[in-house]
Amino acid sequence: MKFNDQAQALAEAAAHGRIEEYEKSLRKLKPAGQGNGTHTALLGVANCGVRAAVPGEKIAADIRLHLPRGARDISDGEIWGAVSKALADGGKPPASAILASPPRIKPELRDKLIAAGAGTTVDAIIAASPITIPPDPIEQQRLVLTSLYGEDEVVFIGDRYDMDVRKVRDWLDQIARGIPVGPHAIPNPLTGEESLTKDGKPSRRADACVAAFRFATIEFDTLSLEDQLAFWAAVRLPVAALIDSGGKSIHGWIRVDAPDRESWERDIERGLFGERLVPLGVDAACRNEARLSRMPGFTRVDSGRVQRLLFLAPTGRTVRL
Repeated sequence: MKFNDQAQALAEAAAHGRIEEYEKSLRKLKPAGQGNGTHTALLGVANCGVRAAVPGEKIAADIRLHLPRGARDISDGEIWGAVSKALADGGKPPASAILASPPRIKPELRDKLIAAGAGTTVDAIIAASPITIPPDPIEQQRLVLTSLYGEDEVVFIGDRYDMDVRKVRDWLDQIARGIPVGPHAIPNPLTGEESLTKDGKPSRRADACVAAFRFATIEFDTLSLEDQLAFWAAVRLPVAALIDSGGKSIHGWIRVDAPDRESWERDIERGLFGERLVPLGVDAACRNEARLSRMPGFTRVDSGRVQRLLFLAPTGRTVRL
């Protein structure tokens, strides 16, 4: 930003009280502890700073100056991660803050859907799939990758703490060589480049690494498998894939095709999740763009059960039994 533009922006910010708001947010910073919301607080201050037209370097320096010492050390990388996100988002409050108090769950709507789909079985869902689901777990993995992605797109598949992202063609080669892939996957394609997580740590699978906002992941924490099957048989959503986790849940990959990050936060995090899905009891933690899901065809080490593909419709469609 040129000097004259910066000066004008600062003058406008002062006129609207945004600088005072920023300075007040700095004074409210509390010592960092384990799980006391420090990251959210840093992002809040950074957003106030961006709205007040304060340069990013100064915001980071101000935060470092005003942040009291606490139970854990806050790295410069974590501070700059919050500032970078605020700069990228234009200083608007993040969807995570907007949904900090989840919408009231409306069990009557959820129960109505479950009643409508009552008695639905796994076999019925599989039979309704527009693309025939092969019984071989390895073929299920291959089918998901070839149906939902281009060969040159980059995706994450691996354990919860792995960082290995590869092109789809490389994952297909691994499957062809008989090497299992899984247990987790991030449905949305990634850039393959390193970025910062919300904690300011470098990663190739952070929300900031998402290249295409193609799928939203939906799961329930509190419903039985029978009720989840009934829900998916009755709800009207563009389902691209349903995956039996081999545990207590069915993961739904919903085709959303948000054009950019701003649209994702507005239409998916706040609209789809905040206004429609969370009130139905869907896990609110699923709303981020790099959400982990289960990779079908993988045999779980903890239970010996296979994570199964139940339904596949690459362009997204409702489950019609």
